[in-house]
Amino acid sequence: MKKKPILLRRSVLVVMAWAVINLLLAIQLMITEVIRPDFYNAAQIVGIPLVRFVSGLAGIYFIILPLYPRINKWQRIQKICGFIFSGLTFALIYIFFSVLLIQSLFLKPSLSLIWAGMQEDFISNLHFIAAYYFFVLTLLLAMDYFEDKGRAEIIKEKAEKELSLAQFSILKNQLQPHFLFNALNSIVSIIDDRKEAAQDMLTDVSDLLRLSLDTDYSELITVEEEIQILKTYLNIEKRRFEHQLEIIEKYEENILNHQIPPFTLQPLVENAIKHGFGEGIKQLLIQILISRSDTELIIKISNNGMPLKDAALGTGLQNLQKRLENAFRGECEFKLIQDDNWVLSLIKIKLP
Repeated sequence: MKKKPILLRRSVLVVMAWAVINLLLAIQLMITEVIRPDFYNAAQIVGIPLVRFVSGLAGIYFIILPLYPRINKWQRIQKICGFIFSGLTFALIYIFFSVLLIQSLFLKPSLSLIWAGMQEDFISNLHFIAAYYFFVLTLLLAMDYFEDKGRAEIIKEKAEKELSLAQFSILKNQLQPHFLFNALNSIVSIIDDRKEAAQDMLTDVSDLLRLSLDTDYSELITVEEEIQILKTYLNIEKRRFEHQLEIIEKYEENILNHQIPPFTLQPLVENAIKHGFGEGIKQLLIQILISRSDTELIIKISNNGMPLKDAALGTGLQNLQKRLENAFRGECEFKLIQDDNWVLSLIKIKLP
């Protein structure tokens, strides 16, 4: 099914190119007639280009188009020999039809006259015919080159997309068990002392897990949607730590419609809580700021808890880093640093 459109495109393009060549021949004859009025008459000015056009079409449709795809599959030396043979055959058909039609229009043809005319045309015009043949051949080779290049690009894009989707699937499968494990640990930690809070947390965990399962991790979501996911998660942690945890959120209005990978903020806050609490830390302050400059979307999540001892990223943040790289193809920056008395998670995403 796919070969028919390709053959049709080849035929149309070659015929159009051949028509242009013969139009130029007609223009050349008209100019000659103006400069040398006795050289051609009106019938010849119309007839000769028409004859050449029809003769060329015969060679193109009987020789070049049928043989070209077959010869083009051969090895290099065989291919060269095949194209030379095809060119000579094209020349013979072109000359035969040209002589036959011209003699039919302007003379009384006979076998001897046709043979003499073919010999004369072969001697006088072989170099022109060879140029016509190689022009058509070059056109076909160029079409094949660009079609192959286009197909290669499509295959490459398809492979990259399939690879990206496979990577997203792996990351999603990593994220959900990781999140569920940590959330259940949070519930277990308070279930004996605060059963009602644990029940509420279980409801929030169920809502958040449903969001995680329903999310298409190969697509981006708006910052506003991501903030709603974060708020569901914060409800869980606020019930767990109560007055020990203070969250300050600041979101600029002009960032809400920007797009980021789903579950970008939640693992950053989770990491801040997990590593922020430690010896001597009775109350943890977490600041969440999302803003933008002229060129970047900036996400800052900082906490005043335990100082950063190791900048190596854990499973959750490694997962996030890979998802950011997949989403923005290197047009983003993610780092975890100690900034004076604050542990800072910083994401900068270049704006289009």
